[in-house]
Amino acid sequence: ETEVLVEHALVVIADVERPVVVDVGTGTGAIALAIADERRDARVIAIDVSLDAVALARENAAAAGLEVAIHQGDLLDAVPDDLRGRVDLVVSNPPYLAPDALEDLPDEVRADPELALVGGLPVYVRLADAAAGVVRPGGSVAVEIGETQARDVAEVLRDAAWTAVAIEQDLTGRDRVVVASRAR
Repeated sequence: ETEVLVEHALVVIADVERPVVVDVGTGTGAIALAIADERRDARVIAIDVSLDAVALARENAAAAGLEVAIHQGDLLDAVPDDLRGRVDLVVSNPPYLAPDALEDLPDEVRADPELALVGGLPVYVRLADAAAGVVRPGGSVAVEIGETQARDVAEVLRDAAWTAVAIEQDLTGRDRVVVASRAR
């Protein structure tokens, strides 16, 4: 499903020259690296709270030969001061599972660190507020969601003053991505 998030992210920045994109909760760096690969003119920053994830994302960026700035930090704390208010897109596949959903996951998913899986709606609330502090007027946020979270996440974004909130589906027709804009 993360491929769907990347596709929507690329659509959001399609008409932006030299876009500034921040991937929050980068994990392996897959989203940041896919965007950097497709948009060689983009300035891509990847952030993760986990030092292990940061190290892995840096290894993957080096192996792919892609220039992505990768930082350790909570949500958007690591965005450089000179970019605050100038970011074109914040993209994230945050830990969207509720704590009680962890035991129902397949073993291969549970093998991921719990920090990368469990967070739920409170993560979206924090991300919506934090993104408003770094995204330029007219910029966007795009987030992956659990298939039952679309309405709740859309409402979180509206409550944080994001506009043009849209719910996008994956290839099987399940709600999977929410995209919103910051008022101009």
